[in-house]
Amino acid sequence: PLWAVLLVGLGIDEISTNAAAVPMIKKAIRSVSLDQARTWAAEALTLSTADEVERSLRMRSNRRLREFLGSDD
Repeated sequence: PLWAVLLVGLGIDEISTNAAAVPMIKKAIRSVSLDQARTWAAEALTLSTADEVERSLRMRSNRRLREFLGSDD
């Protein structure tokens, strides 16, 4: 779901996924503003590796999204 938020921030307005994942993806996308998603994407573009991007996304995710994902980091 965090990667879907990043894609929205990069300007992607259509995402294809399996039907079971749709509710989770929608909830993740709706949990942040478009401006937040754009900010996250801009920072991600400055990073060198996928691991760095993932860490950045997790750090930036708001509390509601972290609770939704079941992550404490």
